[in-house]
Amino acid sequence: MKLYRAHVAAVISAAAAAAASVAQAGPATLVDHQTYTTDTTTGLDWLDLTETNGLSYDTVVSRLGAGQQFAGWRFASKAEVISFWINAGGIAPFSGAAQGETDWVGQLQGLWGKTYPFVYTVQGYTVQGTIAMTSDQSATCASCNLTVYLLNNIDASDSSVGDFAEAQQLNEAYRDQGQVPIGHALVRESATSIPEPTTFALVGAALFGVAATRRRRAAN
Repeated sequence: MKLYRAHVAAVISAAAAAAASVAQAGPATLVDHQTYTTDTTTGLDWLDLTETNGLSYDTVVSRLGAGQQFAGWRFASKAEVISFWINAGGIAPFSGAAQGETDWVGQLQGLWGKTYPFVYTVQGYTVQGTIAMTSDQSATCASCNLTVYLLNNIDASDSSVGDFAEAQQLNEAYRDQGQVPIGHALVRESATSIPEPTTFALVGAALFGVAATRRRRAAN
C-alpha cells in the first residue's frame, strides 16, 4: 500500500511539475471576469475602464483606500499598459497605426472597455475609442497625467487596418478634472490562478494513470 501511495504521489507530482512548466512557457491569456480582466502573463488584474470613466484622477485616488470603492487597486504605469497591450497581441512601439494580431485592438476594447463609444472619424476611418489615464506624470505639466489611446476601426472589425494604438507623450489630462471620454488604468495583483488547457490535460492524464493502476491491482 505504501508503494502504491508513493506511486500515486509521484505521478501527480510529475504532472503538476509538467503543468507548471507548460503554463510558464505558454502564450499570454486574457481572462474576462466581467468587471475586470486578468493578464495571466503578468499576473495583474485590469479594472474595466468603464468603472472609472469620467472621474478625475484625484477622485479615483481618494477611493483607493481600505473600504473605499477601489480598495486594493492602484494606478498602472505607462510601461505596465504597454506590457498589457503586448500580451493582448499588439506589437510595440505604440505610436500610431496598430501593429500585431488581427483586430487585437477591438478585442481588447471588448474586455477593457470603450470610454468613448460614440462613432467618429479619424484619418478616414470610422472608429470608437478607449482612453486611459496612467500613473505617469506629464513632463510638461505638473498637474497633468499621461493618457494612452486605442482606436478601433469598426468598419473593418476583422483586421487591424485603421486601428490605432498610442502610448506616447502626446496627450495628457489634468488630475483634478473629470473628463467623460477618459477612464483610469487601475491594476492589482491577481488572486486568481488560471490553469492553461494543457494543465487540465496533464492532471487528467495523471488521474487516469492512478485509476488504471488501481484497476490492475484489483484484478491481481
